[in-house]
Amino acid sequence: MDFCRIGFAVVLLAVFSLSVGAATNVTACSQAIDVAGETYELNQSISESFGGCLTVAADNVTLDCKGFTISGSDNGAPGIQVDTRGNATIRNCNVSHFEYGIRLFYSNSSTVTNSSISGATGTGAGIDVYWGYNTTITYNNVTSNDAPGIHMSATYANVSYNNVSFNDDVGIQTKGGSNSTFSYNTLDHNVADGILIDDDGYSVVSNNVISHTTGGGWVHLIMASSGADYTRIENNIVTDSATIGIQAGAYNCTVTNNTANDSLAGIVISTGLATLRNNSMNGNLVFGLFLFCTTAECYDNDVDTSNTANGEPIYYLNHKTNYVLENLYLPAANTANAKIIVVNSNNVTLRNIVIENNAGGMGFGGMGVELSWTNNSVVSNVTVSGCTTNAGFHINGSGITIENSSSTGNQYGIQLASSGNTVKNCNLTGNTGFNIDSGIYPVSLSGGGTSIQYSSLSTSGDISDAVYYAGTGVAAVNASANNDLNTTAQITMAFTGFCPRVDLYYYNDYSTDLNTIIAGGQLCNSTSTPACNILSCSGNTVTFTVEHFDSYGGQGNDIPEFSQVAALAALLLAAGAFAIVRRRR
Repeated sequence: MDFCRIGFAVVLLAVFSLSVGAATNVTACSQAIDVAGETYELNQSISESFGGCLTVAADNVTLDCKGFTISGSDNGAPGIQVDTRGNATIRNCNVSHFEYGIRLFYSNSSTVTNSSISGATGTGAGIDVYWGYNTTITYNNVTSNDAPGIHMSATYANVSYNNVSFNDDVGIQTKGGSNSTFSYNTLDHNVADGILIDDDGYSVVSNNVISHTTGGGWVHLIMASSGADYTRIENNIVTDSATIGIQAGAYNCTVTNNTANDSLAGIVISTGLATLRNNSMNGNLVFGLFLFCTTAECYDNDVDTSNTANGEPIYYLNHKTNYVLENLYLPAANTANAKIIVVNSNNVTLRNIVIENNAGGMGFGGMGVELSWTNNSVVSNVTVSGCTTNAGFHINGSGITIENSSSTGNQYGIQLASSGNTVKNCNLTGNTGFNIDSGIYPVSLSGGGTSIQYSSLSTSGDISDAVYYAGTGVAAVNASANNDLNTTAQITMAFTGFCPRVDLYYYNDYSTDLNTIIAGGQLCNSTSTPACNILSCSGNTVTFTVEHFDSYGGQGNDIPEFSQVAALAALLLAAGAFAIVRRRR
């Protein structure tokens, strides 16, 4: 056997193999990287004092920095740029102090992995993807940049297992793309939003751990901004935001299985059509769940009791009809902007419920019960206290009756933002602001068969002491206890007797005794001072208006031409007492 020939062949084959698989060494910035399919490797750290460093100008190129550093001098250019190419791979690079650390410019199907980027400046970013498709950014350390950590305008991007922390701007921001996935990233102490999905629909934000946004203004740990419709936010842990943990600020967001703790607010909904399931919100300063909403559309969300705040289920009733919620005790603090939220609903009954302590912090506070864009509903035997910077009950609908309920120790007892509602036999005491705050909206104070409807009412006095309901035939208002009640109003009352013959009496003092009112008063009609104008009378119910309150009363009248027996019978039927109201002048 010719061993010499065999040895020579082996050596020749080894040399050939090395020449085929050998990478091209990169020894300086501005070196050309322009051979398609080639692998380029750094064999030393390099730097650039003017302009960018390396530009990938061919397809299917791999740049492996082998752990060496590419450094710049904050000169407003990229450290590494892939320029309108596809299938580039940048790996094992340490890049610092360029405007963009690594930039993929109009480049598709490219990857940045196992790299560290810091010191990006100005309007740049640690990693920037400018209109890319099918981009992968994984296992990178993007920290201490004066710009966003990762900024993207990308479609079908995969951003995962990165550490993006201590950047003086947004941690990860995507804008103008779609269908991207952001998962298993760690983000800590970024000045602005942790992850911002901005005008980027159908994206998924999942299994990230995000904490400590430190900047001013409304910053978020996770934010789905306007235009980021159908974003899914799942299985994330977010803690210690300067303001908001998670905000669903786009339509049709799905927020599931997240933990949102120790921020100003845990989860905020600000657009509508959000679905929330199995989210836990604990220790947030103001609210677990907050609706930053002023329209029915924004309130149109699907939130069930699998969502909890400080261990308490969130009661969010949307599009409910003929629904009863009852027998609850809700003591936890800072649960939602209202302990019970009823929206876009009809014929809902809330009864036998005790609500405590939804004070909130930093001048914000939640309500006990909110009924918005909801009609023909009843709140019965509900006790609310401790909403020290908001209302026990907030009503924005019509045909709503609050009866036999208590709202005490709140800022407002009842806050009415709509007309056609009734407050009946309620205890409204000890509220620091108005017991009933209705702005320009009319309110009916009802009880004992009497309804007193004010055209508007804002009162800070003690309504339970000022309004007296004595049953059929009597209505008295102690206006001296609260002079806000001394204003024009409409009274509807059932009395003993029958229409149309009825006499009304005005009495210049407060009394709940019909005989006292009739004996000490004067007849009151459309020409008297003050005036009483009858609007309608049917059966034994009369409705009339009064100009102001002292006291009013009335009784049925006999009918002329009757025999004495008939007159006596008519008198027995019609003699009733009716309508007292008082003004302390």
